Amino acid sequence: MGFNSFSQNAIQKDSVVVLTEAQARAAATDLVRYDFAKQVIKEQEARIKNFQKKEIEFQNKLDIKDSIIFHQKSMIDIHKEIIKNKKPFEVHGYLGTQSTRFTLREPTLYTNIMFEFTKFNIGAQYFLQPNNPSGYSIILEYKLF
Repeated sequence: MGFNSFSQNAIQKDSVVVLTEAQARAAATDLVRYDFAKQVIKEQEARIKNFQKKEIEFQNKLDIKDSIIFHQKSMIDIHKEIIKNKKPFEVHGYLGTQSTRFTLREPTLYTNIMFEFTKFNIGAQYFLQPNNPSGYSIILEYKLF
């Protein structure tokens, strides 16, 4: 069987394609039944479904990774905020004794209340001494190290 063929690039009137009888019958049968086209379409549909499943799996994995990153960033922000926030002052009370020149002859008994900040402390002190009148004072301390 023989027929004229043409190309989209160049049309030549003398182009001829020659097929054997078996090839011509197979081509004609395929053109009539389009079996091969159906098989190709089935294969393409199967590949498309496979790609769609993979796309869904990849999207799910990406969503999980994005949520992990999002929550990680929020946790980092919370930790930064905790570190950045300064501790508020603390209130402490003390009771003690103080000696003069490492002797216990006239010890001073004292109590104080301190408001302690990060770099300094401020408070009030009340003291008693056996042979002297009691008194009070204000304490201001700066933390060196």
